[in-house]
Parts: sequence; C-alpha cells; structure tokens
Amino acid sequence: MHIVHICQFLGVGGLEQVLFLLIKEQLKLGHTVEVIVYDQDKRWVEKYRQLGITVHTDYNKKPGLDFDLVDYLENKIKNVNIIHTHDLNPAIYLCILKIKMLFKFKKLSFIHTTHGMEHIQLAPKTKLYEALLGLCAQKIICVSPKFKEYYQSQILTLKRKVHLIDNGVDIDKSFQKKLDRSLLENLKLNSEKPIAIYVARVVPLKGQMELINLYKELDHQLILVGPSGDDKYFNLCRNSLSDNIKMLGSREDIKELLDVANYYISHSFHEGLPISVLEAGSRKLPCLLFDIPGHSQFNKNRECVVLFNKNDFKMKLTYLEKNFKILIESFFSLIIDNYSIKAMAHKINNLYGEVKNVE
Repeated sequence: MHIVHICQFLGVGGLEQVLFLLIKEQLKLGHTVEVIVYDQDKRWVEKYRQLGITVHTDYNKKPGLDFDLVDYLENKIKNVNIIHTHDLNPAIYLCILKIKMLFKFKKLSFIHTTHGMEHIQLAPKTKLYEALLGLCAQKIICVSPKFKEYYQSQILTLKRKVHLIDNGVDIDKSFQKKLDRSLLENLKLNSEKPIAIYVARVVPLKGQMELINLYKELDHQLILVGPSGDDKYFNLCRNSLSDNIKMLGSREDIKELLDVANYYISHSFHEGLPISVLEAGSRKLPCLLFDIPGHSQFNKNRECVVLFNKNDFKMKLTYLEKNFKILIESFFSLIIDNYSIKAMAHKINNLYGEVKNVE
C-alpha cells in the first residue's frame, strides 16, 4: 500500500516518536510511506529522512483557516491508497477536502488517530471540529478508553468507526541497563543520590512547576527534559530551579538519559496513553505518576506504577523505593504483552485493509 501520514508538526514529542516507530514497521511490511508536515516545528524531519522516509515540508500553513492548504493536500494525496491524519488540525483540513471532493462527485476516505484531547479543555469550540471529524473520517483510532468513549458519545459519529489501539514502543526483551558515567559527569549529577527524570513538553498542563516545588524539599535530583511549548511558562520554570534540579530542554539522547535515572516521574494533569511512560518502563525504570486516568490505566489488572497526589507524594515515593524491583518486573511484563509497536502496527494495518476495501 501507498500510505501518507499527515501531521501539523514534526517536533519532538510522543506523537512523533510513535509515528516514527509505526512507519519503521510499515516499511518492514513492504508499504510505501510518506509524511506531510506543514507547520513551523520540523525538528524531527531529518531523523525521518535518515530512515529513508519521504517527508514533504514545502508548505507552511498560514495563520487561521488556510484554504490554500486544502488545495496543497489535494495535490499531494493523488494516487494514494491510505491517508492517515494525526491529531485534530490535519483532520480538519481533510474534512474540508472531503466536502470539496463531494462537489466533484469524488470520494475521499481517511483514517485518523487522536493522540491527545487537551484541546477540548483549552478551547471548547474544538468540540465542533471533533464532531465534523466524527462525521467525515472513515476510521478513528483512539489511544485511550477515555478518547474512545468521547467519540462514541458523539451523535454524528458511528460507533463502528471508533477503535481503541494502544500506543506501542520498541521493546528489547533482553534489555540490561548500562550506566553512562560520562553523561552523569557532564550533567553534574551525583550518582550517590537518587535521580528522577521527566520527559514532556514544558507547558502548564504537564505540571513541571509542581514538580520543581516538590523537589526543592527533597534530597533527590530531578532531570526535566523537553522543549518549550509555552515560553512564558518555560522561563518561569527555568528561573525557579534549585541546585538539585536540571532543566535540559529538547534532547535527542532520551534513552541514555533514562538509563542514568533511578526512577521516572510525571506530574501531568492530562494524558491519553503516555508514550514517555511506556519508554521509561521499557528501560526498566519504576514509575511514579500523578493520579489521572491516563496513568491509572497501567494498574488495571495489577500494580505496575505508583500513583500519587499532592497530599501523599513523599509517602508514595518511599513506597516506590521499597518496591521498585517488583514494580519494574510488572510494568516491563505489561509492556511486552500489551504495548509493543509490532502489535500496534498489525492492528492499524488491519484497519487500513478495511478502509481500502471500502474504496
């Protein structure tokens, strides 16, 4: 099949990582794969191209609703078997294009993945766009039960369109942690004191400031990794650091950074299925996570991660330190059984077959 993935951004984040791994699997299956990215953040473009993926970056979206982008996408998707949009913005333009094609007596089918839904909270008017998406998309992939429930509750969305497919990570079943002492030295970290790491865009919804305030009172070290998604908030966090907290910005050596840490922490207030947590678990790190549905889903059948709230953080941290071995084993086993990129790619490939057969 000839597959085109469409993204607004190709920066550094969970969506980009999942998509990168998915495309690697699709190439192994013999598909022809291209990516279209049309906004300013294109930091991962070269990484994709190094894999041999054609990435189209020749169009930059204009502010507001850009109808020229609709024409651009129409030209790019000719003779393509599968069109796959990621997150709401590109889906809006495919919906508009689908309506345009109706006036030409032509059909357009596309499959969509919703990686996050924080936009509903930040801009309630996006519910109207989501309703349009539910009407126009052939298939909607959700990465969490909560997302699936949202779409199936929409009046205009047929329930048979909506599918839950968990995010996946690349898993090495024989993984053994290796400590890079030179990285510890470069970051000026003390190997004698526990090190926590958090990987996320620096925005209020991810709760970095709350973590900074918590770790100012601890004899632990904290590494915050991730690009700015809100410059005012990023600078506020950077100006609030204490000596035991490192704020590294965007990094490419995430696996190496995870391997110097003793545990992973997240204070995010909203998640679908957090790929950064899965990556931490696949590197055999115990995880201490803020108690939200996106995190608690990992404890559905047995305790794999430790959940905390603002009142019990220190108690839960102590619990994690005492039980880290069994937590590591439980979470690593869960990831192998349920969150492999191979399983994810296989499920998506089956959906592609259904969409292609409809054409």
